[in-house]
Amino acid sequence: MQKIMIIEDDKAVREELSLLLENEGYHPIPVTAFHNITQQSAREMPDLILLDLGLPEQNGLSLCADLRRSSPKTTVDSSEYYGLKLHPAKGTATANGHTTELKRNVLPYA
Repeated sequence: MQKIMIIEDDKAVREELSLLLENEGYHPIPVTAFHNITQQSAREMPDLILLDLGLPEQNGLSLCADLRRSSPKTTVDSSEYYGLKLHPAKGTATANGHTTELKRNVLPYA
């Protein structure tokens, strides 16, 4: 089962994304503690990370760079993922024109 880490400080959005992903057959990993996120990612080894850039007490762009450095085989999507469309039959997720492969690990895009 594909693991998708959700780094979102808005509880309602985080829970809705978790439910959506679970209903589509993915294993959501919602982050609720926003310290040591890089270590959490290394421990969980998700296939995809959905990252809210506007996190409290952290620079989202720096965190994105840290996550990409520490987990080079994990795709980090820092786009606004409202409107995320999952395509389980194709093994992809699309958000704001970005398509992410979910059937295999891919190198993060710059």
